[in-house]
Amino acid sequence: MDENEPIQDNGPHNMWWVAEHSRKVTDKPLARWILEMPVVFYRLSDGTLAALHDRCPHR
Repeated sequence: MDENEPIQDNGPHNMWWVAEHSRKVTDKPLARWILEMPVVFYRLSDGTLAALHDRCPHR
């Protein structure tokens, strides 16, 4: 594969995907890649699970 070729999809995007066991997500960011997209998981102060696109906001 040439480095300039687009990455092929590795699965359907309209499905649920397991990223991690809930008990392993804490208030510290936990990075994962799902379908070639970097995602970070963490818990809010009230324990609610949150997820964001994992990227540097300064770029």
